[in-house]
Amino acid sequence: EAHHIRVEGCEIMNAASQGILGCGKNSEILRNNIHHNGNSKYDHGIYCSSENLLVDGNDVHHNFSYGIHIYKSGGPAGPNIVVRNNRTHDNASAGIIVGGVGTLAYNNISWNNGNGIDVKYSQARDIRVFNNTAYGNSRVGIFVYNAPNTQLINNIVFKNGTPITSEGTNPGLLQSNNLTSDPLFVNAAGADFHLRAGSPAIDVGLANSAPPEDLEGTRRPCGGKHSVNPSLPVGSRR
Repeated sequence: EAHHIRVEGCEIMNAASQGILGCGKNSEILRNNIHHNGNSKYDHGIYCSSENLLVDGNDVHHNFSYGIHIYKSGGPAGPNIVVRNNRTHDNASAGIIVGGVGTLAYNNISWNNGNGIDVKYSQARDIRVFNNTAYGNSRVGIFVYNAPNTQLINNIVFKNGTPITSEGTNPGLLQSNNLTSDPLFVNAAGADFHLRAGSPAIDVGLANSAPPEDLEGTRRPCGGKHSVNPSLPVGSRR
């Protein structure tokens, strides 16, 4: 069985089905440009389920179905899957779907997809979704389906068809400190999701849930308090 695979710094485009399929245990998918892949609803930019998987810093866009899809048929994906610092946009289904046990999704920006972030499938449970932005997705910003003990914390969820939706059975679902009002982005139309001065997302993040660095690699907190967005505000003290 394949293991310890790293796919880094590649452009992956125009595949007939998946951009990246599988990976093997202890693998990393890092800083790739993955776009315009697939021809059916089963075709995604990244389609993986292996344990000890890191998906970090990718730009995943214009894929036929999901951008990043963490899924395993017939059992739980993972454990120890981390999806962070990715930009997912203009994918037909969700930008990101996280399933499995204990998966972490943070510092991601997901916009102009069908859904922003989905939590479902692969015996999904104990998943944490925190410090992400879901903006301008046509259906739902964050969607939780049959995923016990999911935690949604410190997320910006704005201008989606519906902000946050849960369906099925979701005992233990925790929603805390998510912003659904206008966060005052610098230029969302131009995909600049930094925060302007006076944003209600600045200095209001829950410190015990914030990642140690933002999407751009700057240490948190900035100025003594945590913000809820994946990247620091414009003009903030470094």
